[in-house]
Amino acid sequence: MTEFTLIFSSEKFQPVSSFYENRKYLIIKPEKSVFKIEENIDDKLIKFIESYKKIIYISSGSFVTQSYYYYKNFVNALSKFNIGVVMAVGKFSEPLNNYIRENKINNIYISSFIPQKFILSKTDVFITSGGHNSILEAIYYKVPMLITPISSEQRMNGLLLEELGIGETTYSLNKNASISSQINKLLRKQLNVNKLNEISNDLRNQNNNFKSMWDYIYDN
Repeated sequence: MTEFTLIFSSEKFQPVSSFYENRKYLIIKPEKSVFKIEENIDDKLIKFIESYKKIIYISSGSFVTQSYYYYKNFVNALSKFNIGVVMAVGKFSEPLNNYIRENKINNIYISSFIPQKFILSKTDVFITSGGHNSILEAIYYKVPMLITPISSEQRMNGLLLEELGIGETTYSLNKNASISSQINKLLRKQLNVNKLNEISNDLRNQNNNFKSMWDYIYDN
């Protein structure tokens, strides 16, 4: 019997190698409501964003997250940039805020939680571990990404983004390159902007067709 698989994503972000002849596929795009921008945004965050021409957003997810030193290293590196940096750091909010105050760093905004859809709608580069939901949200808002993966799935996601030309990953980082150079590349839009727009528009176009799924259910 031919097996049937539902994939909640965009067909333009699905590796071709994952398709097999003996299996039927239906790719279901997320409802637009999951990309809705949050309300009641903190005035302090809004004021910070409005103070900079470009914004970098850093978050490593809600479940498996990066270490304190991961965020601290980015603080040290990006404090030298003339750019606003917003970081969602979970339980490390207090020590990192103490660190930026002690070192008089003014271009970095740190909080335990950041309303992600809102900030992505204002962001120029998203630095993320590469969870699927975060990637789809970034693509929806046409934000290029730098993936710093933790899990094997995130490593694959980063490599796929790099292959599509809409992001970079530290997993395949050339020894002659640096994270700073990757960030600069994304800030200068040295990527496949047309491909990013294409996948974003595909997510925004709600044209799910469930006929093949119902036909399969009725036939089996």
